[in-house]
Amino acid sequence: MTEIAVKTGQNLQELLKKNPQIKNPNQIQIGQRIEIGKPSNIYTVKPGDTLSEIAKAKHTTVGDIMRANPGQIGNHNLIYPGQKLRIPATGLSRVA
Repeated sequence: MTEIAVKTGQNLQELLKKNPQIKNPNQIQIGQRIEIGKPSNIYTVKPGDTLSEIAKAKHTTVGDIMRANPGQIGNHNLIYPGQKLRIPATGLSRVA
């Protein structure tokens, strides 16, 4: 489960919340269906970037980026070069 969490840009706790049927994250079965929700990727903020420009380029919204980064962005006008932001992807996915 940890590897799946990393590949989808989530932490293990987020992934386990989406999959209450998994009692032991170290014991998943081949072919077992796992809900991964909206995968995300990581974007490193560059000098001059704005949240709205990043959202537009990544086909998402400022609000979605802020929700994907709780506690990391207090003001949508204040992001910093080098800051790593989760960028939510669109669509719902499942892996088998």
